[in-house]
Amino acid sequence: METWNSSDARRHFGALLRAVLLGAPQKIRCRGKGSVVILSEQDWSYLKEEVSKLGDPLASSPLQPDDLPQREEARVFKRNLFD
Repeated sequence: METWNSSDARRHFGALLRAVLLGAPQKIRCRGKGSVVILSEQDWSYLKEEVSKLGDPLASSPLQPDDLPQREEARVFKRNLFD
């Protein structure tokens, strides 16, 4: 990502836009007020897509609790292993 100061970005705005449209986001520093990043609409759309959560496929599974095999109860150590 190329970084521009605000005056260079204004002066070379066409070049900045061409770089963005070719798929290279551009960062513009704004005199002590932070920075902004300019990216293409395609990149923005990709970033805004809904990302599924890990549990979504599990929650939408047609399996019922009775469909799963029975699990054996876990064995528990009854003595302190650090003594």
